[in-house]
Amino acid sequence: MPRWLTPERAENRVFIHRGILHVIPQARHPGQVGIYPAGTPTITQAIQLVCNADVPTEVDVPIQDCLQSKLSMFPGHITDNRHVALCTLPPTAAHVLVNDPTLVAPAVQAFYARDPLQMRSCRNMKHFSPAKPCNSMTVNITFTKCLYAQLRQQRHRPGVNSGWHVPPNSDPCFVPCDLGMKLSYGLEILRKQAPKSTAEASNTGDGCEVQDMCTGPRWENFLVCLKQRDYFRGQMEGSKEHRRLMGAAKQYFSSLLAKEDAPSKESLRRSTAIGQKIKHLLDDVAVDVDQLRRLEKERVDADDEEWMSIDQKGLDDLLRKYHVAGPIPGKKSESASSPSSSHGPSEPDPEELKSLIDGMKQFMSGIAGPEGAEFPPDTGDGDSKIDFSAAGFTSALSNLLGTGEDEDSESDVGSDLDIGDFDGQDDSNDESEMKTYFNEMDQQLAQTDLGASFARSELNDEQDGADELPPVDVDMNLVKNLLASYGAQEGLSGPAANILHGMGLQMPSFEPSS
Repeated sequence: MPRWLTPERAENRVFIHRGILHVIPQARHPGQVGIYPAGTPTITQAIQLVCNADVPTEVDVPIQDCLQSKLSMFPGHITDNRHVALCTLPPTAAHVLVNDPTLVAPAVQAFYARDPLQMRSCRNMKHFSPAKPCNSMTVNITFTKCLYAQLRQQRHRPGVNSGWHVPPNSDPCFVPCDLGMKLSYGLEILRKQAPKSTAEASNTGDGCEVQDMCTGPRWENFLVCLKQRDYFRGQMEGSKEHRRLMGAAKQYFSSLLAKEDAPSKESLRRSTAIGQKIKHLLDDVAVDVDQLRRLEKERVDADDEEWMSIDQKGLDDLLRKYHVAGPIPGKKSESASSPSSSHGPSEPDPEELKSLIDGMKQFMSGIAGPEGAEFPPDTGDGDSKIDFSAAGFTSALSNLLGTGEDEDSESDVGSDLDIGDFDGQDDSNDESEMKTYFNEMDQQLAQTDLGASFARSELNDEQDGADELPPVDVDMNLVKNLLASYGAQEGLSGPAANILHGMGLQMPSFEPSS
């Protein structure tokens, strides 16, 4: 995909037309300004460009293939992704979910993302409490597997005044009752968010805006910054020009706050609308207990939960299915398991470590963009990524420590800095002074724990009698510290793992004993 295409810039630029993905590009040169819109295109402009066969908007074939591989799973994937469960619910909750099954997802999400204040307001369960255990009914509720896993894995003990009494874990009725209790709490949270009156409901739309956002410490700081930058150009406060500039500043500040508050306001409007829907089903639609009892008698057994438990082989199969950019991390490639490469740790490939060092140096010499560090581009195909062999990794490190192949390299740390590259007119005296400075610094560091922590190269025959310290092996320290950081992450995501993965390096799986 184009690197400029981010979620912020993709508005009205990405479409699927006749099963093909289209991306409206940005103008790259003045000749394209009249073809492609400079800012965010309108829906009308976008549709005209996508439907125009003379304007190339189709993405490359590999991206189309990726999209088709996703779409090929449907509609069969919809059925495979469903999970039918038994839930013991009070009549009101069963009534709401049977009449509108789309409320299952909001109820699960409301319970999953609950906070203490919401749970405090649900202590008495005014709307979805089983007044008597005999009034509860067990019916089939259909979830997606993700929603079911979210609800099933949550742990919650109902309050004493809630009316819920969940049996012990060993009881066969525990799972249906536990699921029903959690769904009822989610519905209660959503019902509490419904407005209490029509006037309150009308204020939850676009008209419910703060009349004046330009108050408070943020506005005061913004105003101070404007004055420091001479935004008002010395205009007297209260003058016509000063009022115009102040109005423009307030409008800009209000637009910034509106962008920040847009997601929260949209979420509030959505939850309020769901609460109103639940309120309508409870107040305006009669609860048909007889129909619910018939559904209880017609229920089917719950689906098996075996899919929630996965072993190492199943995890590897899932990773292999979705990991299209190379081998599974921590797994030997086919070439590594072939007889020609099964020599064990006695014959490691030092090119792997050399590629790691070169990639890290290239990464450090790069330039960070506004969105963070940019990794070196992958010039090869997917098979060119490195798959470290855990068996030969330690031996390869030992070989790297003892290598003396680079005979042209300098014997001190200052040589790695390429001092002569700073200025083409530097003479040998300046370089000698810098080397002396670094040698003195090495002597001081050698007396500390920090100096002792560095890995150093072996001295050659000419340096054995000299007073100079063995030079620091920069490459060895780089690999050593990277591996130490990777091991400290214990297989989890972290800086070292993210950097190595960004460079296309597949590290071995973490083992505490290694």
